[in-house]
Amino acid sequence: MSVQKSLLYGNPNIGVYAFTNESITLLPPNVPEKNIVEISETLRTNIELISICESPLIGVFIAGNSNGLLLPRFALEYEVRALKEKIGEAYNIEILPSLRSALGNLILTNDHIAVISPLIERDFLKLIEDVL
Repeated sequence: MSVQKSLLYGNPNIGVYAFTNESITLLPPNVPEKNIVEISETLRTNIELISICESPLIGVFIAGNSNGLLLPRFALEYEVRALKEKIGEAYNIEILPSLRSALGNLILTNDHIAVISPLIERDFLKLIEDVL
């Protein structure tokens, strides 16, 4: 495994701005081109530029893996539609209607199992299992 140091928006906390899995990396639409190229070449993933909740904090708001993505209930309809148009054929994409919105901070998952924060309401466990 190689390691590449980088900043996004001059910030070392790169995980708040991006979501990645084995195939795709989701970045905010105004990320500098040099970062897009650097991340794509380093991770060898397809880059998709999106916004969630009209925010660049993609990594905070999205939880997912190679099976699916969970979006917060505050995600705007046009953002969800755009994401489904870009990658929806390959992934389950669903809104998690939780009162909590920072799903990337509350759900830790790989392709086989997930660990979730106790802040996520029990009512949503089945939806999380089905999507991821």
